Amino acid sequence: MERFENPAMAGVSEESICRFFSRLDSLDFDMHSVIMMRYGKVLLESYYEPYGCDSLHRMFSVTKSFVGLAIGCLAEEGRINLDAPITSYFPEYSSDYEYTKRTTIRNMLMMRTPHERTTYKLDFSKNWVESYFITEPTHEPGTVFSYDTSASHVLCGLVEKITGMTFLDYLRTRFLDEIGFSKGAYCLKDNWGVSIGGSGLMATAMDLAKTANFVMNGGKHCGKQLMDGDFIKEATSFLSATCVRGGFTDEKQGYGMQFWRTRNNGFMFYGIGGQLALCLPDKDFVMVTTADTLGYQGGVQAILDIFWNEIYFALDKKITGNSEELAEILSSRKINPVNGYGKDFEGRYVFSKNGMGLSELYVISDKHGGSIEYTNLTGCHKLKFSTGGFCNDKFPYYNCEAITSGAWNDNMLMIKSRLTGEFTGSVTMELYFTDYGVTISSRKTEGTLFNEFNGIVQGRKS
Repeated sequence: MERFENPAMAGVSEESICRFFSRLDSLDFDMHSVIMMRYGKVLLESYYEPYGCDSLHRMFSVTKSFVGLAIGCLAEEGRINLDAPITSYFPEYSSDYEYTKRTTIRNMLMMRTPHERTTYKLDFSKNWVESYFITEPTHEPGTVFSYDTSASHVLCGLVEKITGMTFLDYLRTRFLDEIGFSKGAYCLKDNWGVSIGGSGLMATAMDLAKTANFVMNGGKHCGKQLMDGDFIKEATSFLSATCVRGGFTDEKQGYGMQFWRTRNNGFMFYGIGGQLALCLPDKDFVMVTTADTLGYQGGVQAILDIFWNEIYFALDKKITGNSEELAEILSSRKINPVNGYGKDFEGRYVFSKNGMGLSELYVISDKHGGSIEYTNLTGCHKLKFSTGGFCNDKFPYYNCEAITSGAWNDNMLMIKSRLTGEFTGSVTMELYFTDYGVTISSRKTEGTLFNEFNGIVQGRKS
């Protein structure tokens, strides 16, 4: 993509950007990337080690916006009717409920579905698409806003049923390849082979930036109209009130069709944990972030507030140059390891029956790091950590990418493993050692798995 030689050429003060990053650094969660664009050109692109420009990141509910675009493309081609009931496209899943039978594709796009909660989460072992039709609804469709991830998943299933392609491959044929979307991007699938339309997209931060810019430009790229601009205009406009269901200020600004509205006449692709593409048509500005705010209440709003205060309200005002400070800030972006020091230690511990299912633990460390070997209900495992840095390895049992650091403070060893692949979140353990044993307090922030790492357990020396 084209790039500005410096932010000032885009009407953004380097001093404002320095304050932006300084305030982000003061927050107690991990940023993974920040991209800013204006007038279709990149003015800032920054990644936090170990993330880089080629890192595929779990985008979570950002996926919904892509599904909405795919539905818009099918409607443009005349292959679906947005005002037709969803049941007419899935006759194989009969429904006994009138509310479900009256639910249209448009209702689902607008999150005005008849379900108060995501239906497949009631029982992950059953067909996710079918669950939408056989779960008893709670209210009349087309009325109130009710954020329903299963609606997005069914819409994704609809795209794949009609096209015979994955929804992402279908979008590639429509515009993703044209705008330079990465070839390695993909979407996770449920156990029935349907792309997880509510949360499964794995893509780069720049993929998101390019798509956001395309949408903000009304479906145009390099002067070519690749998608129906009228649909995009409607999808990104205020269609549903979210003041009751929205969790924070920018969530309360309304909803379109798989897009959130924001303050200052903006809209955004929005995924849990800080996956954002904030689009501001009035300023021709896009900001993309990837992050892990899980476990930090108000984290997404904190990112947005810092942007509004330090970047948005300073656009096109006094432009100052401070290139050396900004260059230093951008060159030092990294995720910080656990604070503390390394020391020589070795100990074995056993546990009585407990809620975490932990039975045995062996801890060994030195000044560089160490490992814990533990036995729980899933088997015997070993987790390695580095002190002052990260051990880049698979997390035991779940076989997912993770970076793990650990450090001592007096008689307490803290170990934090950040999940960096298809999972997002972290597992943090505090191990307090005494002459008699060890007390472990553990917490996980990943959404559905790693539950054995939540709780407090007491062990004794063996």
